[in-house]
Amino acid sequence: MDFKVLGRLMKIVFQDYPVHMTVVAVCIVLSAAIGVAPAVYIETVTRYIEEGLLSGWDAVSGKILSTILVMIVLYLASLILTTIHTQLMAHVTQGFLHKLRTRMFAGMQKLPIRYFDQNSRGDIMSYYTNDIDTLRQLVSQSLPQLFASGLTVLGLLLFMLYFSIPLMLIVF
Repeated sequence: MDFKVLGRLMKIVFQDYPVHMTVVAVCIVLSAAIGVAPAVYIETVTRYIEEGLLSGWDAVSGKILSTILVMIVLYLASLILTTIHTQLMAHVTQGFLHKLRTRMFAGMQKLPIRYFDQNSRGDIMSYYTNDIDTLRQLVSQSLPQLFASGLTVLGLLLFMLYFSIPLMLIVF
């Protein structure tokens, strides 16, 4: 993969939609952080259940219910953030593709006639259909998913470091 081309592509997207992309990045970061948090809460609920087995359900029921309520709120927040970032990316992608097609057409109009004599129409149209569609998928789905997955893996690694270094090494 040529990272220079990817960097150029992301530079164009951020130049065209700086606010949208910043909000998308923040939503992805927060959603990934929230997605990792239930691992801590599950450990907390398990500890409360163990306490409840020793001291009785009444002693820990309030703690368990409040922890589960916090988990529900976190999942709802993650759902809202994911919806926001998905909707914004749909808007960004459609606008970006429109601008890209317009730029390509403007550039194509500046080409000399011999370019069209030397290239078949199918090749030229392929740039407008297949290549643009591939960019659509990259911008709207692949890059945000790669960013979110990377952050999730990083967060889980940090939690594994926090809980047990030897266990983390066993997992690796």
